[in-house]
Amino acid sequence: MNEIFYEMLENAGYVKGDEVNDFQIDKAKVSKIIDIAEQSVEITSAKNLKRGNSALSHSASLSLSGGRESCYSLNCRMSRVYQLAQFASLYSDRVYIRNFLSDFSPHWGADRWDDLILKRSFKNDLIILNEIRPLVERGRIVIFTPPLDCCPTCLARSHLGKDAGERLRKEYKVLLKRYLREISYRLSLENRKYFMDLAGPDLLLEHGGQTIEMSELPTEIMRNTKITNKLDKKKTVSLSKKIVEELGLNQVLALRVMENIAFELTVSQSFNASFLTEKDLHIELLNALSENEERVRRNQIAQRYLSTIVPFYDGVPIRQLIMLRDKEAEAFLVYRKMLNEAIDEYRKQGNKFTEREAQAIYADIIEPSLAKLDMKLKSAKRSLLKEESRRILSWVGAISFGIYAGFVPSDLVMAAKALGLTKVVAEIVGSAMKLGEIDGDIRKEEVYFLWKVRELSKIGLKPKVGKLLSTRKE
Repeated sequence: MNEIFYEMLENAGYVKGDEVNDFQIDKAKVSKIIDIAEQSVEITSAKNLKRGNSALSHSASLSLSGGRESCYSLNCRMSRVYQLAQFASLYSDRVYIRNFLSDFSPHWGADRWDDLILKRSFKNDLIILNEIRPLVERGRIVIFTPPLDCCPTCLARSHLGKDAGERLRKEYKVLLKRYLREISYRLSLENRKYFMDLAGPDLLLEHGGQTIEMSELPTEIMRNTKITNKLDKKKTVSLSKKIVEELGLNQVLALRVMENIAFELTVSQSFNASFLTEKDLHIELLNALSENEERVRRNQIAQRYLSTIVPFYDGVPIRQLIMLRDKEAEAFLVYRKMLNEAIDEYRKQGNKFTEREAQAIYADIIEPSLAKLDMKLKSAKRSLLKEESRRILSWVGAISFGIYAGFVPSDLVMAAKALGLTKVVAEIVGSAMKLGEIDGDIRKEEVYFLWKVRELSKIGLKPKVGKLLSTRKE
């Protein structure tokens, strides 16, 4: 199904292989982009998906999926989606992400977009989507558009228990108060554009701040001459809590968080998937909503600390990881089982799992196991090398004797027989079989899959990130 998604973009000329055609997007009519967005909604609709049966299927938060919710910066979004891609490659069986192209469709609010911003956002979205294309086409990541009529309260009640709806409303009220009390809202005017600067703790705001550009002021502020006079004098105005509440700014921020939770509940309910988010605030809310936080915790640990536990895979391209995982499917399952057991063992110690515990798993378990496997392989190869050296010397001696004795045969087969080369060939084949036995033996090691990933990282390959293709005439 998701293969059709990329075919649609290719046919429209917006994407070509690993590249995004910015020229084609720039010259396109906005109506055409809206049509593509609507097609994407149909292609990725929930009605086309079946409920999964894997315990390691996950639903990623909107921000972790590479969405615009937390930060519009392309670099920031790319960083998050690459983190997700690595998790999908090295841990999960399947990750569901929201189709953020649906934001440009008529039913999801296409009319709220300025044309230039819509095209720029659409272009960046395609760069993000192209980054994960190999995983989408392989089925490791599934692009999904949730139904418009999903109700977070109903989903919480059906998924987390009868009183979950009340808990959801309670947590939402707490969020409203936090976004009112802990966030500062400052308004300024620059080059005839208004800017709303938000600042607060990282827990509530990505990077501890956010800037919203506005072409015009809300009516509530326009009526306040005290504020407008200050803005006209190029002064920055701090908005009072009363005005923030009147504008509903804290409500917008709180609802954005709840939208993430609603999406995760929707996917979990529909496709038997586990929550997956990089945000502590989401974890707090999900734990508050869930009567059993254990089903959430391990996934968060694996997602958040995977790069610490496996520090050498960061430079391996996604396509290489996919190929390795397919080729070494059994070894992958053994490695993942070992990883989960290690995480569970450290959690039993009663401490909160932090970067330090993740480093300990690598130092105490992963690194010694890799070193042991290295030694085992080197030792086996040294033994074979010594054995081969003896055989090569005897082979050279036999050939030298043949030349010294005046054997210059025209028939190579006769020469092989005369010099005993058939025996040498048989011995070499036998050595190769032994090497194959050694390779089969080390495949049973728990860290064999990680060892192969590490070998890939040594090659020095660089990840190929999404690019812009410009056919613009200079």
